[in-house]
Amino acid sequence: DLARDEAMQSVLQEKDLTLRIVLHNKLRHFAEALRLAQIPRLVISSDDEDLQIRLAECRAVITDFSSVSLDAALIDKPVVFYQPDVDLYERSRGTYVVEEAEWVGPRSFTPQETASLLRKILELDSARHGMTLRNDYPNLGRATEATANELLSLPPSITFICYNIFGIGGTVRTVANMANYLYAQGY
Repeated sequence: DLARDEAMQSVLQEKDLTLRIVLHNKLRHFAEALRLAQIPRLVISSDDEDLQIRLAECRAVITDFSSVSLDAALIDKPVVFYQPDVDLYERSRGTYVVEEAEWVGPRSFTPQETASLLRKILELDSARHGMTLRNDYPNLGRATEATANELLSLPPSITFICYNIFGIGGTVRTVANMANYLYAQGY
């Protein structure tokens, strides 16, 4: 558990930081359990907080696989990827990031590695971080290109959703004509 780890708590104490957790919508059900755990220097963001404001305020971002890392990198916030479940994630969901240099920050797999990397990146100023990001990660954005190529390789399709077709006006004929035309065009 990253928040409870002694090394992480040491970094938070030493740098006078708070670890703010912004839960993904699918993980919000963990919020109450995290609050009840009463972990020192841990704050759980509420559902109505603006993530972009939180990014602007933070000194660094720790994330797993989230695209919020790109938002952070674009405003020169250092990013550490904490991925203790990387094998499970890649088997179950896959990834478009195939080379280490495509990540916008260093990766860690244990709480201790994460604490060490956090300590190190907090010693860089944000301008230097931005320069380091551009120099050390020349493949930044290649995963986006791979995603776009995969989407473009899918056959085009259109789904018609019709509500209240009574067969008394031109809706049935219009939908049928449009569907036949699109089919002839390769959709």
